Amino acid sequence: MLVRSTPAGANVSVDGKDYGRTPATVRDLSQGAHRVTITRPGYAPEERRFVISSSRPAPSMTIALAPARAAAPARAAAAPARPATAPGGAAGFAGGLAVDSRPTGAKVFMDGKLVGTTPMALSSVPAGSHAIRLEHDGYQRWSSSVRIVASEQNRVTASLER
Repeated sequence: MLVRSTPAGANVSVDGKDYGRTPATVRDLSQGAHRVTITRPGYAPEERRFVISSSRPAPSMTIALAPARAAAPARAAAAPARPATAPGGAAGFAGGLAVDSRPTGAKVFMDGKLVGTTPMALSSVPAGSHAIRLEHDGYQRWSSSVRIVASEQNRVTASLER
């Protein structure tokens, strides 16, 4: 299994055992459910559950870490951390989204709903196209659309104008 993080260099542990820093390759895991924890100083820790099976023996994941100061609003508004599951148990109809702006502190709206302030990361955004709008006092509104690719880390970066 391959574990990546944004930013790289985060500590990886699976089921409580340390596997070094991202990007990390975790080998020889038994089939069944496991828990991966990603930590890095200055960032909110992230935890994911995954299953190793004969049909998916080597899953890979990329986890966007949210700065510790921005973690509370991003987490409160984030969709559930478990991946969406389709009938038949196929996981991965969601992807991650990191949103950043210059200046930081912009309100982030996705599909018209306030989801947090920049910089922020959402761990489970439904795959497909979404409208993103950033608002910051004293700056012009910024809007765009983003296409979320399932099981991938997606990014939006905006430079706001006065």
